[in-house]
This record gives sequence, structure tokens and C-alpha cells, in this order.
Amino acid sequence: MRFVAAGPSIPNELLDLRNNGEVVFFCGAGVSKPAGLPGFFELTKQLMAGLGVADDAQAMKLMAASLAADDPTLAPPLDQVFSSLQRDYTDQHIHAAVTKLLQTPLTVSSKFHETVLKLSRSATDEPFVVTTNFDLIFERAKKRIPYWSYGTTP
Repeated sequence: MRFVAAGPSIPNELLDLRNNGEVVFFCGAGVSKPAGLPGFFELTKQLMAGLGVADDAQAMKLMAASLAADDPTLAPPLDQVFSSLQRDYTDQHIHAAVTKLLQTPLTVSSKFHETVLKLSRSATDEPFVVTTNFDLIFERAKKRIPYWSYGTTP
């Protein structure tokens, strides 16, 4: 099945599994790039620059090759970089800095997020998406959507 003429063909079997609640949609930062937000590599670079991370800091050592070449394929797992930054700057400081970097105007389109939410709906008509995104565009796309994050319980 194609939802749009130039879109991918989605097998009916996959849609049936989705309808039975047997499919989970995973979305990364790419879904928010059309809204003007950075991908995870770019966010990490911006965060490190904003924090003024020292050349001898562990996070900088981890990122040295990828930053020198400006090549995300050379980057280590970025969650390791964030963990290093959290140890050096505290969770609260990192959270505040990331929140500032990911502020989006209310006029930003959430159409890609809305599409993911529509595609992920189960037989009970509830969307089910797992995301690594720090931005809140999914929450804008569907008001009062239930969500859970690190440190909270469902």
C-alpha cells in the first residue's frame, strides 16, 4: 500500500501487524530536521560549543576525529558523549542547554510527526512511537499524548 504516490510501498502484512499492536515505530532526530532542528551529531556539536568544552575533556577526546573532519560517521555513540558531558556539567545544566538549543517556534510544521503518529496507530487507535528526540514536536502534533521519559513511570 502507498499512502502517497511517490512514497514507499508498505506491505499489507506490516499494516496488519501494526493493527494488532505488534509493531513499534522508532523515530530519531531525522523526523525533526525538516522543522529546522539539528540531528543528534549537530546537536552534540552545538552543545559542546555552547558549553565551551575544553580540548582535554573526555567528551572532546571522544569527538576529536569526527569534529576535525565534520563527519558524523566518525563519531562515537553520542549517548557516551552526552554521559561524559553530564558528568562534567551535571544533568540539569545539560538539560537546560539542550532545551535552549531545541526551542522551536510555535509556527513550525509538525506534519511529519503527525504522519508518524497516524501510521503508528494500533487497533485501539492509539499511536505507539519510541523516540530519542529531545524536542517536543510529537507533543505538539497530538495534544495530551501520553508519554514517558527517563526517570518517569508510565
